[in-house]
Amino acid sequence: MLQAQELPEAPVRAGRFALSFVLVFCCLAAWALAMPMFSGTDEGAHIVRAYAVVHGESSSVDPATGGETFLVPPVIVHGGNGDDPCFAFRPDQPADCMDLHSAGPRHRVASSATGYPPFFYAFVGWPTLLTSGLASLYLIRLFGAVLVALLLALAIESVARMRPRAPLLLGVAVAVTPAVLYFGATVSPSGLTIAAAFAVWTGGIVLARSERLDHPGWAAARMGLPLCVLILLRRDSVFWAALLVVSLLALTPPTRMRGLVRSRAMWAWVGASVACAAVQLAVSGAETGASVAGQAGATGGNFWGAVGDASWIARQIQGGVLGSLDVHLPFPVLYIFVVSTGFLVIGAIGFAGRQVSLTLLAMSLAVAAIPLGLGSVRWPYLQGRYMLPLTVGLPIVAGLGIVEGLRGTPLPRRILWLLFPVLAFAQVISFAQALRRYVSGATADWWIFSRPRWQPPAGHPTLLVVLYTVGVVALFVWLYVLARPPAIDDDVPPGGDAN
Repeated sequence: MLQAQELPEAPVRAGRFALSFVLVFCCLAAWALAMPMFSGTDEGAHIVRAYAVVHGESSSVDPATGGETFLVPPVIVHGGNGDDPCFAFRPDQPADCMDLHSAGPRHRVASSATGYPPFFYAFVGWPTLLTSGLASLYLIRLFGAVLVALLLALAIESVARMRPRAPLLLGVAVAVTPAVLYFGATVSPSGLTIAAAFAVWTGGIVLARSERLDHPGWAAARMGLPLCVLILLRRDSVFWAALLVVSLLALTPPTRMRGLVRSRAMWAWVGASVACAAVQLAVSGAETGASVAGQAGATGGNFWGAVGDASWIARQIQGGVLGSLDVHLPFPVLYIFVVSTGFLVIGAIGFAGRQVSLTLLAMSLAVAAIPLGLGSVRWPYLQGRYMLPLTVGLPIVAGLGIVEGLRGTPLPRRILWLLFPVLAFAQVISFAQALRRYVSGATADWWIFSRPRWQPPAGHPTLLVVLYTVGVVALFVWLYVLARPPAIDDDVPPGGDAN
């Protein structure tokens, strides 16, 4: 069985990692600065919680509603739970209806994120200690984007260490849907969770399937560190982390498994992951259980309702719906990512070795079964972004399967020439449509960029679209450069290919 091979080089190439980080961050920053504040899903609730955590604000019970509230500046009030921005759920209402006030007394605002683990909010909320007003909120977004970019750059670095690289890099490009960048640029633990999952998938593939590990300790760290981050972020993170680990174990050949079991570095990261899971469950486990049980008892389950929601959930997973589920991207965007993912997964299942094919098949079945199983207990609840830590792994693992299916033959470059421009086009159109929705309304004429009703604080919408286009093109050019065949002296490592 042909396996991907890790290149014999330094544990992390600083220049390669830095360039990947800069390009990914530029794309994330464009989303963060172009979208109106509080436009992200539950973004106001997460900002309220972030402010409260870093400022040490304790919650108080509202006697009228019985809910917990926090004392926050007036600029945050507009996005608090129960006080959604005026444009939310109204696709044709631009963001010009919202007037964010920075002056005035503080107010008590509820937050639906009260029961979430505090670690994400401690990570991103500290800019409110340095400045105030709208600037502090955009700084929260940008610092969150820095963390997301670091994890995605780490994922690219892991893939770039493999040989052949092209199928795996193609899998990464397909997995980075507009939803991945959008959630990574808004204030939501989902964005950082998805980015951490990316790094776990790619780092885990290096551990499981590379022919040799020149730096086993660093290889373990490239998976172990993001796994710890993933576990600490959301109430359901332990569940998704467990699914990722089980999938990666299923990809690991017995000979490699025996080597990993003997690795002290691997056991150290196993211990760290278990400790993080224990901390997360201790901090939020009881409240999470009460929340899930309470809502399950209140809403009940509806299997057929979950079946009816399947296409809606699938659209969210593939990046077809953003914002407060009111930003509908053009159908070609959804088509491009669905077809690309299907092309990789079906090709890998058909031509890869038995181990990768069965793992991909099991992952695909899990993606279909989880919404139905959860909906039978609690409905409506599930949103597509909750499942992205698992679903982003499908194209990446499929890329590994394509490596096996090619049996040492390089991936034809014309496939990258075709798919990379199409994927880049889908990213740009998604950004433009999301911006159009907030500038003049979802169905407004495309010339609205010349006469916007709302304008982002960062600049004119047309300029932002141009800058985002440049950033996306640069990122895909970089991925194409990374996908080139390795140097001649690296083509066959000592010992040849693994069979």
